[in-house]
Amino acid sequence: MPFATHLFGLIQTAQAAGSPVVILAPTGEPSAPPSPFDLPATLVKVFNSGLDIILLIAGILAVFYLVWAGIQYISAGGSAEKTKVARAAILHAVIGIIVIVASYTIVNLAVTLGNFANNAAETSTSPAPNTSSSSSLSSSGASSNFTGDVPNVCDPNIAGSC
Repeated sequence: MPFATHLFGLIQTAQAAGSPVVILAPTGEPSAPPSPFDLPATLVKVFNSGLDIILLIAGILAVFYLVWAGIQYISAGGSAEKTKVARAAILHAVIGIIVIVASYTIVNLAVTLGNFANNAAETSTSPAPNTSSSSSLSSSGASSNFTGDVPNVCDPNIAGSC
C-alpha cells in the first residue's frame, strides 16, 4: 500500500471517529535556502568568533599577569625597588583588564547594533505575509491550493471546516 493512500486512510478513520484532524500544507511561496557563500555575514561571524577567542586569551593572560605581579609584590621583602616594579606590573595588569573588557563591550555593542540595523532593513523591504487561506479537499482527502500561513483544521463537528 503506498504511503499516501495509507496516510489518507488514517485521516479518514480519525475523521470518522470524531477526532479533529490538522492538515499541514506548505504555506506561501517557497523561499530559496540561504547561500553558504553569503560573504559579509560569514566574515562578520568569523571575525566576531576570532575576536572573542583573542579577547578571552588576552583576559586569561592579564589575570595571570596580575597574579604574578601580586606574588612579586608579596615576595618583595621590603625592597623599595622590587615593590616599585611589582606595583607598576599590578597597575599595568589592571589597565590591561579594563582595556580588554572595554574592547569586548564595544565590539559586541557594534555587532548588536549592526544586526539590529540589518534586521530592520530586511523587515522594511520584505513583503507582508499572506494571511488569506483557501483550501479544497479532493475526493481522496488531499489538501490542495492552500496558500495561508495557518494550517487547515478539519473538524467534523464544525460545519464547513472539511
